[in-house]
This record gives sequence, structure tokens and C-alpha cells, in this order.
Amino acid sequence: MGDDSSLQKVVVRTRDGGVIPGFANQDRISDTLKIITQQGKEQEFNIDKLKAVFFVKDFQGNPEYDEIKFLNKQAVSSMVWVRVEFFDGEVLEGKIPNNMELVSSPGFFLSPSDRDTNNKRVYVIKSALKNFTFLCPV
Repeated sequence: MGDDSSLQKVVVRTRDGGVIPGFANQDRISDTLKIITQQGKEQEFNIDKLKAVFFVKDFQGNPEYDEIKFLNKQAVSSMVWVRVEFFDGEVLEGKIPNNMELVSSPGFFLSPSDRDTNNKRVYVIKSALKNFTFLCPV
């Protein structure tokens, strides 16, 4: 797996409820994740089968700890203002729906912030973006 000095403690959580503690040295995770289990065996996971990879301070944790959620009592905005930059350098700003479409679909609808533009709405293809910035809730 490479240089062991860069191994970090991780807990891999699978979609079917599995919990696998181990060590990983990947800062960027692609289609697969390789870890060394606590037993010293190399194990590889397909990302599609995982819920999340938690980079942890220790393997025990505290199941009774109630994590702080700073905005827990704030109303969730239905729209967010964003700036997108396409691979060719074109930049758009506008409002987009604050929903799962942003995560789960290949693109999203953007309503331009400039009312004088010719564009009423733009369907932005995520794979064509160079940069994506959240500016603020609307």
C-alpha cells in the first residue's frame, strides 16, 4: 500500500451495516479503497458498497457522545446561490435548488442572478465544471 508512515486510522462503514476498522494512506478515494485491517490483512472495497470512510482519532470512539450540530435549529434554505466555472473559463452565478439533485444527478438547473441576461434557466452538466462555489443560502 505504499509508505506506512502516512497510514491513517479509518473506520469503513458499509451500506449493509458493516464496520471495519483499519489503516489507509489515501487522501483521495477513487472507485476503490484499500485498507490494512487491524489484523494486518489488506482489504479492498468498492466505493459503491460503502456508506462512508471515517478518518478517526482512535478506534474506540464514544457511542454516547452527542455530536455538536451548529445549525441544527436553523431553517434549511430551499435555494442556494452558487458560482460555477466551466472547463472553458465561462463563469455563471445563480440560484440552484438545495436538494439531492445536486448530488445524485449528472447536472442541475441554475437560475441566473442577472435578470437582464438572455438565459432564463441553465442545465449545468457537472462533468463540464472546473470549479463550483457555494456563495450563500437564498
